[in-house]
Amino acid sequence: MPFLHESLTKESILNRFAPSKIVAAVTLRDRSVHPAMLRSVSLARASRCEVALVHAAEKHEILPDGTDFSSAACRRYEAIKSSHPEITSTCLKTGSIWNALLESARGMEAQLVVIGSHVHSQLSALVGRSSDRVLRHTDRDVLITRTERYATDQVPKNYQHILIATDLREHHRLVAERAVQVAANQGAKISLVHAVEHYPVDRENDEIAPEDQDPLVHAKHSKEARLTQLAKETGILESPREVLVTTTAACDTISDHAKKIQADLIFIGSRKVTPLNFLLGSNADRIVHHAPCDVWVVYLD
Repeated sequence: MPFLHESLTKESILNRFAPSKIVAAVTLRDRSVHPAMLRSVSLARASRCEVALVHAAEKHEILPDGTDFSSAACRRYEAIKSSHPEITSTCLKTGSIWNALLESARGMEAQLVVIGSHVHSQLSALVGRSSDRVLRHTDRDVLITRTERYATDQVPKNYQHILIATDLREHHRLVAERAVQVAANQGAKISLVHAVEHYPVDRENDEIAPEDQDPLVHAKHSKEARLTQLAKETGILESPREVLVTTTAACDTISDHAKKIQADLIFIGSRKVTPLNFLLGSNADRIVHHAPCDVWVVYLD
C-alpha cells in the first residue's frame, strides 16, 4: 500500500488486527435495504471473516397474513444467506435491538458490531436511538453505517478514503493502528485530523505557551508535531495531516472536514461514558450524529 512504511506489509497488519467475526443488526420482517448487513458482508469479503445477523422483536410477532414471524424470518435469512456466503449464522431475539446485539457479540466473541443509523433529529438525539445505546454500553468496536448512503441492496464497494480523527490523548495510537488495518484491507487512502478548540474546556500541561508566544499558535504547533509523530509510529507515509483551529465544537469541525475531503469513513476512539456524558452525550455520539459518512468507533477501555 502506498501510504504505509515499506516495513509494514498488508499481511503483517492484518495478522495483528484482523477480526474473525462481525455481528450486524438487521430487520428480517421485510425486504428493505439492510446497510449494516451489506457493509458487514463487504468487510468480511475483504478480510475473509464471518458475519452473524441479529434481529430483535419487542415481543412474539405474528405477521398480517397470520404467519409466525420466526418462520418467515428464517425463510428471509436463508434467502439472504444464499446470496452472501459470508453470513454464517443468525440470532432471533426478543427485546431491544441494542441489548440483543451486544449480548450476541459477547456470546460469539465478535470483534466488531455493525448497526445502521438514520440522520438524527433533535428529538431522537435527545431520546437516543439504538445506535446511541450501543455506543454507550459497548465493550468492543462499533461501526455505524449512515443508512441514507445505502440506497440499493447491492454489497457496497470498499471504503476509498478513511479519516482518522484523533484527540492525541491516551490510547490514540490504537485508533490509528486499527484504521491502518482497515485501510490496508480496503485499499483506502488515509487522512489524519486533530481539532484544536479555541476555547477548550480543559487544557493539557504541555500546551501552556511561553509568555512570548500566542497560546493558540503554540497549541497548534504542539499538536502538529504530535500528529506527525503518530503518523511515523503507525507507518503512515505521505498521508495528509491537518490540525484545525475551531471556535465551535471539535465534533462539528471534524464532520465538516470529512465532508470537505470526501471521506467515506471516520475513525474515532471512545471510552465508557461517565454519568455526565450519558446525559450530555460524548464526542463520539455527536460525531456519529453529524458525520456525513460511516463512523468506526474504536473501544478504548
